Amino acid sequence: MADISESIDIDRPAEEVFAYLDDLTHAVDWQQSALEVRVDGTPTRVGTRVTERRRAPGGDQAVTYEVTEHEPGRSLAFSGQGGPLRIAVRFTVTPLGAEACTVEVQFSFTAGGMGRFVLPLVRREAADQVPDDLRRLKAVLEAT
Repeated sequence: MADISESIDIDRPAEEVFAYLDDLTHAVDWQQSALEVRVDGTPTRVGTRVTERRRAPGGDQAVTYEVTEHEPGRSLAFSGQGGPLRIAVRFTVTPLGAEACTVEVQFSFTAGGMGRFVLPLVRREAADQVPDDLRRLKAVLEAT
């Protein structure tokens, strides 16, 4: 079961929304903590590695993850690599007719070692940030 699960309806065709999410470099346009994204290999597929620079408490940090699920037009998932705190994220895009869709995002967190101490803070920050990020995603996509 996911630690955080949020969704939003977007007035754009599902295939367009998925294509936007599938270009992982777009994260900087709608995720408030994303500062830079480097993707190793395109098109996105299972095994694609991504390194992001993100704003975090205590200063910017690099986060590396790998795509673990890629079903074009439908779902995209990835998992953090290394470190004491692991984050798994899954996006699902579901059509609501021809011109709208629902985007659902699920976050799961696991921690070992020192990560156990920051896990409650990370969960709280993500729970606050994810709904705002989804509203930004909606605004960006509906403006085009």
